[in-house]
Amino acid sequence: MKIFIAIIMLGGGGVQRVASALSVEWQTRHKHKVVFAVSDPRQPSYVVGGEIRNLGIAFPDKSTHGDAHAQKMWDTVRRVFPLVRLLRRESPDYIIGFEEHMNFPLIIAALLTGNLGRTQVS
Repeated sequence: MKIFIAIIMLGGGGVQRVASALSVEWQTRHKHKVVFAVSDPRQPSYVVGGEIRNLGIAFPDKSTHGDAHAQKMWDTVRRVFPLVRLLRRESPDYIIGFEEHMNFPLIIAALLTGNLGRTQVS
């Protein structure tokens, strides 16, 4: 089984720790293939099971933006199409999203690729 995990980054934090621990468990114990889609390619803070694919869309510098709501909407839209391409390329059996900044674009991408029924967000 191929498991696709979408998360903003794998550096430090509780959500990242959970995603990393799950990936190691799924890959080593259950022999599933795990693929991460990340927006921020910084070095993971925890041991990760699987491959990491960089979407190439990191968080912008907040000091340079005026309207926070407009920026959030733009960041969501910018993540959708790289996720669509990656979902089509990887053809995962199961898709998991972590954190709202990745979950909203992931839901749209899953809908566009016909994978909504395989998608869970947290």
